[in-house]
Amino acid sequence: MISPHLRIQSSVAIRHPAAALFQKVIFEVTGIHCLTCAATLEGALRELPGVRLASVYLVSERVEVAYDASVISDGEIMQAVESARVHVLKRASARSHAVSDAPSC
Repeated sequence: MISPHLRIQSSVAIRHPAAALFQKVIFEVTGIHCLTCAATLEGALRELPGVRLASVYLVSERVEVAYDASVISDGEIMQAVESARVHVLKRASARSHAVSDAPSC
């Protein structure tokens, strides 16, 4: 079962190669207990308008989201995470980087 609490870690501006400016927010979370929970949350976040990338890391208990701040706010993303009943412990520090569709090795 997913826990109902949440805290944000950090937000950083990043630039997509196509020149769109995106923000990145990272949440340290608890309450994601299985791959199904992680996949469900990731899919729900990716469907939000303005969200470019969403990754849920089960083992490290982190959620990372790159989004267009002119379309959606980190508060709205936080509400979406809360609606999945995930507890955010804090916002992590994040570094600026470009969002890329290329796989990393």
